[in-house]
Amino acid sequence: MYRILIVDDEAFITDSLAFLLENQKKLELEVARAYSANEALEVLNHAVFQIVIYEIEMPGMSGLELLREIKSK
Repeated sequence: MYRILIVDDEAFITDSLAFLLENQKKLELEVARAYSANEALEVLNHAVFQIVIYEIEMPGMSGLELLREIKSK
């Protein structure tokens, strides 16, 4: 089973992508959502994910800054 975290400040995009992935029963995915980079860091402090899908341009902390934070941990 793979754990995927989807991060985007636009809820429609985050929720739509999560819905599509959650309905792929053959893939055995556990999908989590975050609506900001800061929320993503909170989620990542409590669980390990094999895949993180994130938007590059988000308010506050960009996706690239999020990537740097993830790599530093």
